[in-house]
Amino acid sequence: MHIFEKNIKDLDLHIPDMAMPIANYVPYKIFDKILYVSGQAPVKEGSLIYK
Repeated sequence: MHIFEKNIKDLDLHIPDMAMPIANYVPYKIFDKILYVSGQAPVKEGSLIYK
């Protein structure tokens, strides 16, 4: 077990499973040293946390 996995377990944190993509898209793009991530939103138990 890696140290980060041990820390997650020790802190009793739950890392949710990744959501399946619903379309074809580029997951990320780097432009001018900036990373743009697509398809990410604050979701908890299948519902948006913030709107």
